[in-house]
Amino acid sequence: MSSIGSWLDLAGLPYSGGIGERDGVRDDKASTDRDSTLGVSAPASAQSVILLLFALVGIYQLGTGMLMGVVPVQLSLSGFPASIVGWVSTGQSIGFLVGSLLAAPVIGALGARPTLATFAILNAILAIVLWATSDAVIWTISRTIAGFSSACVLVLVEAWFAAKVTAEWRGLVFGVYMLLSRLAFMIAQIAMAVVAPILSLLFVIAALCYLLAPCVSLAIPGEAPRIGGKSIAGIWEMPLRAPAAAAAAFVHALITTSALGLFPVYAVERGIPVQQIAFLLAATQFGGLVLQLPLSFLSDRIGRRTVMTIAATMTVLFSTVLWSAEAPGVWQLATMAALWAGAPAALYSLAVAHANDIANDSERVAWSGAMLSLWGIGAAIGPLIAAVVMDRYGAASLFLFTGGLSAALVIFLVLRKLIKKRPRAPKPTAETIGPAPGTGG
Repeated sequence: MSSIGSWLDLAGLPYSGGIGERDGVRDDKASTDRDSTLGVSAPASAQSVILLLFALVGIYQLGTGMLMGVVPVQLSLSGFPASIVGWVSTGQSIGFLVGSLLAAPVIGALGARPTLATFAILNAILAIVLWATSDAVIWTISRTIAGFSSACVLVLVEAWFAAKVTAEWRGLVFGVYMLLSRLAFMIAQIAMAVVAPILSLLFVIAALCYLLAPCVSLAIPGEAPRIGGKSIAGIWEMPLRAPAAAAAAFVHALITTSALGLFPVYAVERGIPVQQIAFLLAATQFGGLVLQLPLSFLSDRIGRRTVMTIAATMTVLFSTVLWSAEAPGVWQLATMAALWAGAPAALYSLAVAHANDIANDSERVAWSGAMLSLWGIGAAIGPLIAAVVMDRYGAASLFLFTGGLSAALVIFLVLRKLIKKRPRAPKPTAETIGPAPGTGG
């Protein structure tokens, strides 16, 4: 395709034909069902929805990236010890995990656009609170609430994406979604360097980004799609009905958070200067940007589980190369690190797309919450386990950790594909995340 708009046109087209399977995924291609489920009257409408959701994600994640960068720096500059910085970060993680678990009933009660507006405005207020005070307790509480809010917003957005695009293009759409999040965080890091003399300005910019997000949601045409879920039962059902997606999301969190947090430890032990370590970390981010879309696009062509297996196998390969490398030069190490970090980067978006290929519309919110919950748990324990392994067996054992997890995922995915046939999903219910009774949607 020559442009995003061209393949989004296809993404909005309803299916035609019968019921088939690709990579074990059930594709319901009845056009009338698809139109009624998506609430789309024309391809142009679906294209507008996807583009506006992309804009919403970029703006919202830009605000989140601003705060993720400036909060620990501002705390450190204010003289707080590392333990306090850690508690603030932990509070955000706890809030995010709880929000992922409770997002389904919250969104079911409020409706789609009210949910976006409520939590985006709440996060804007919390950003101003951080700007106005330096009390560590208030900062911890604020970041915990912000984590909850962000989880609800992201669960909703992921479910909305899934309901508005056909399975033929779902992988690529989720790939762009993850790419926009990465770009937003990179822009936020650059902004921090630009406004370094007045870091407090980033709190105001973050608040403005959050306030702009609900305005974008109001511009989304049509009613909210039928992707509701007023209970959290689906959170427990998702790993049973889509175990490949659950395993990939969990392993993605274990690997990527450990790589991001502990690769500098390996570099320091190798005697690499700080300036070159920064270059190596940039290379790991670049690897994820480069490989995200090709792997996502490939999953739409040959199947999610197949591409997840390819990505995990690549991670095993590059982990082995890094572990066995004796004394690579900086450029050689940067290339290997980019491939090592980039190979598993797409696993989460592939897992979300795979889960949404299976889910009914009424299950999407709960299933998105389940995916984010699994990711949050993996992100919390991954660096801790990897650090113990590195302390016992040396810094290079980080690559044994990532390679071993990836190898386990490869074995699981292969066995899952060869042995287990997935049962067909039950028919969708009429439950929606559209406007709740008495709200404006």
